[in-house]
Amino acid sequence: MPESNLVNIDSALVQLFQAARHSLDPVTGDFMLRRVVPITIYIDGGHEGLAEVADDLREETLRILAEVGYPQVGEWGPFSGSYVTTIFGKGEEWEIGFSFQRNLLALKSRLLGLRERIPPQVAGSIRVVMVVGTLVIHLAGPAAVAATLPVTIPIVALECAALTVEAFESVEAIRHLLNLSLPLKGFPHSGSFEF
Repeated sequence: MPESNLVNIDSALVQLFQAARHSLDPVTGDFMLRRVVPITIYIDGGHEGLAEVADDLREETLRILAEVGYPQVGEWGPFSGSYVTTIFGKGEEWEIGFSFQRNLLALKSRLLGLRERIPPQVAGSIRVVMVVGTLVIHLAGPAAVAATLPVTIPIVALECAALTVEAFESVEAIRHLLNLSLPLKGFPHSGSFEF
């Protein structure tokens, strides 16, 4: 049998993506399950302290996940260059799809509050996007970036990226999913910016 050209990925990560996909699948909506929520954090920009901002947002995301009953059970990443990671939280309670969707919307609202953790002097020189389940939220960056973001990204698209790209390509894969142009090199506060 010919050797596969696919990326060698940890089986636990494959299981987490599958569990997240099934948790979000409407077919499982009527069943009481322990559901898995994926949260992807994407950050890029020209700020020298980007890694510190990314680490802080990641830690706060982990704290919020634990507080709302979905403690971390795994992670794809973090990858640097720009910054991307997908955190998986597993529900402590059994729930049907409706309550899971309601919890995802509440989680999205809590994570929007992380905007306050981004220093004002940095917010104009980076872009921060999160995907909560399938819901895309824009935390920082120019309004032009927010206008081009998709509203949702199917978990199967994130899973496909994880299963088919090398670690060094992960940031670019997520950038493509978010329909973002090249990483930010920085932009002046006049409203125009360069890519």
